[in-house]
Amino acid sequence: MTRRCQRKSPVKSSVPTDMLPEIDEFVRKYHLNGRGDALFLCFRIVREIMRILYIMEKIIPLMTRMMECLEKNQDEKKK
Repeated sequence: MTRRCQRKSPVKSSVPTDMLPEIDEFVRKYHLNGRGDALFLCFRIVREIMRILYIMEKIIPLMTRMMECLEKNQDEKKK
């Protein structure tokens, strides 16, 4: 009989997602005033990078746990 891995507590993020609305507001303000398309583009890129980092930070530990579970199950099947 295979044992299931217990679910651990949710992964806490160190990426400051609370800044995303402020960045969006800043981008909107500058874009509407017609100032600096390059600045607009830079902040959109920064926002996307922060979003990707946030997602990666959540996914990597989950994938690691999944791999550990698979290895445990394979080891138990061999015994």
